Amino acid sequence: MAKTGLTFYKAETTRFRDRKIRKLVKNFGCAGFAVYEFLLSEIYGDQGCFVAWDEDTVFDVAEYFGIKESRVIEIVNYCAAVGLYDKELLRCGRILTSRAIQERYIEACIVMKRKNIGIPAVARIPEDSNKIPEETIKILEETEKFRNLAHETNVTQPNVTQPNVTAREVCFPFADDSPTMGVVRDTVSDSELISAIQAWIRQMYDAGKRVDVVAMGLHLKDLVAISTNSTIQREAVNAAIQGEWKRFYDPRKPKSQTDGKKNAVGDISGKNYDRDFVTGEKIR
Repeated sequence: MAKTGLTFYKAETTRFRDRKIRKLVKNFGCAGFAVYEFLLSEIYGDQGCFVAWDEDTVFDVAEYFGIKESRVIEIVNYCAAVGLYDKELLRCGRILTSRAIQERYIEACIVMKRKNIGIPAVARIPEDSNKIPEETIKILEETEKFRNLAHETNVTQPNVTQPNVTAREVCFPFADDSPTMGVVRDTVSDSELISAIQAWIRQMYDAGKRVDVVAMGLHLKDLVAISTNSTIQREAVNAAIQGEWKRFYDPRKPKSQTDGKKNAVGDISGKNYDRDFVTGEKIR
């Protein structure tokens, strides 16, 4: 069987000027770039122009760098969102590739004088697939706050048993059609309360805090535990907005200054609400 992978690949000296790479490094630091480069090596070294995005691939990357699998998924989601990987193939086929990756692969095969050069059907990119990343980049340039998108989607969450499940598009957690707001509307019927929660989610997002569907479910559980009265619930949410708290408290009870500092939005510990995206377990 003819070898499809490459022993080396071309890397442009201008890649660090690429806005997509700069955004990746800005949001995820050196770990983001390292994960992207590791996966490029896997892509070129194995199939030559793509790699399957599954649980084994996630583990290999996480184990190599000693980081959480949830972090790897978050980085790959972001890479797809800014156009470093083709978003549609990642969403529908769980394949990591891009037009640029495939062009470099074809170029390398020509230089090596390989015969029967081609892109496998499973990795072929639709003609209009680049439209989605371009639109996403415009959103990024307008907001400059794109750190938590992976947790608002199951676009790239590896799922070996259900490979053909169609996932939701990447979206902001406070958007009307986001999975997080879907959980809110499924649980809450009061329109004013829904609007207040949406405003709180936006505040949390702007402060760099993650509010995914799992965390939102826990927050709503806390809200119901405070009271089943929508008026009191609204007061609790509004108090959280005013105090910039990352969770809800009973507005009828005094809140100590210590609690206020401990649970402010700026506090990134969040052990009760930060969960591993793959396992669903609390991150400690």
